[in-house]
Amino acid sequence: MEESSGKWDAGYVVCNPATEQWTAVPCCDGRRPPASTSDSHTYLAFDPDVSSHFHLLLFWEDEEHGESLMTVHAYSSETTGAWTRS
Repeated sequence: MEESSGKWDAGYVVCNPATEQWTAVPCCDGRRPPASTSDSHTYLAFDPDVSSHFHLLLFWEDEEHGESLMTVHAYSSETTGAWTRS
């Protein structure tokens, strides 16, 4: 998994370990995570015994109303390509 930068609209470019196909994944919430690695962490999750789809989990520290809040964003290659937030 590589984090893209520059002119790409993708937030990440992922090689699916099950299919060995490359996929451009859009930025989460239309913006990039904070530049500091202490503010965000992204993980690739997959189980080729269950499915050929992969998931990205992004743990992101947001500042809301002056308070720090850790949010979890999830992306699934099985869905329409949108991130969900919880």
